[in-house]
Amino acid sequence: MQWLKQPEMYQGKTVAELRERINLDFSPEGLGNETAIERAVEYFLKDSLAVHHPQCVAHLHCPSLVVSQAAEVMINATNQSMDSWDQSPSATIIEIKLDRVAAYPSGVPARRRRCLHQRRHPEAT
Repeated sequence: MQWLKQPEMYQGKTVAELRERINLDFSPEGLGNETAIERAVEYFLKDSLAVHHPQCVAHLHCPSLVVSQAAEVMINATNQSMDSWDQSPSATIIEIKLDRVAAYPSGVPARRRRCLHQRRHPEAT
């Protein structure tokens, strides 16, 4: 995708320029999938901050990995949620096991690691 190859971290448009440029047209007919994706690239990606850029210092999050993007696509396509046990039974167990692996070297006590998951389902821990 061309956006990934942009040399600048940000294209430098001002808020006023963005407001002027972005035109959302919600017609009953819609745009069609291809045009909708083209518009998303044009209005969103081109003027987004490229957090993957080597000169970008992560603010709240680091650049994502391809494997995590693929996982997000799978979650989105199947309409899953991590909000409650009934929406994520297997995902909750996977998260618990990953948390245990990640927390073990950090020294976080086991009782502290379990409190989040017990809110979902008491038998899931």
